[in-house]
Amino acid sequence: LAKGRLGSIYVNDMTGRNSSRDALWTYSASLRAAERNIGVATGTCSGDSGPVFSKEENLIRSIAVAITLTASGGAYNWGAGQTPEEYRIHREVMNNVAGMSPDRANELVCSLSTLLEQMDAAGGTPVAFNEMFFPTKYDVQTVTPKPEFLDQCKRVVDTISKQGVPISDKLVLG
Repeated sequence: LAKGRLGSIYVNDMTGRNSSRDALWTYSASLRAAERNIGVATGTCSGDSGPVFSKEENLIRSIAVAITLTASGGAYNWGAGQTPEEYRIHREVMNNVAGMSPDRANELVCSLSTLLEQMDAAGGTPVAFNEMFFPTKYDVQTVTPKPEFLDQCKRVVDTISKQGVPISDKLVLG
């Protein structure tokens, strides 16, 4: 294994998910091993290539990865959002998870995993890959978030809060 200053781990399961329980466990073990044994700052991006059925689900999946990274010694998260609002949510979650006991962080990941499995089982029409990008979230003429996107972000914050993910009252969206 080559030693370097920066490493990246990307994991996905056979359905293209990097946020499934198995993928999250693999991330956690890999990140902890890298931190303990090779001393290389290691992280990942957090993009599923499996189907998602809402933009909210997509953001919750990336938050599950962010919690895993933070609790497992990950040094960076390249997938911490495409917009200022998504970044703020990730920053809030990662900041609040940093220093949390491993057992408590695991409870959060398990809670979100159960929620995501329920969303997966409910199914629906998958959101097209291109529907996840900036022009569907922001008015490109005014470079301001679209109201429906802000509503989606607020629903995600409410949903993850109900799952036990700590969110402060100081989080500002939009």
